[in-house]
Amino acid sequence: MGRIIFTGRPADGRVGGAENPWKTLTNADDGYQSSNGDRLLCDTSGGAFSINLPGSPTVGDQVRFMDVGGNFATNALTVSRNGSNILATADDLEATNQNAAFALVYAGASAGWTLLEL
Repeated sequence: MGRIIFTGRPADGRVGGAENPWKTLTNADDGYQSSNGDRLLCDTSGGAFSINLPGSPTVGDQVRFMDVGGNFATNALTVSRNGSNILATADDLEATNQNAAFALVYAGASAGWTLLEL
């Protein structure tokens, strides 16, 4: 049996080419429209803001979020569902845990966006 061994990171910062490079967002980016593969460093130190999930997701699409400033407990990040369910409900997700980091994956119309990792 053969093995595949990962020994480094491509020059563009992507792992396996499946994700976008990390992008820092602040309250100046309120209403940011995320895309499949986005990896978002969210700094709410200047105030709460929202990020919209992709509007026409396909099963397997993923978006990652990280509280880069450690301020979600003071200034929450709202992840707007943009027409799709989040955790099988028609509600936006509000991240209020300091230093939170999580990924959402689209699992179909009924479940919508579900937690991939915390």
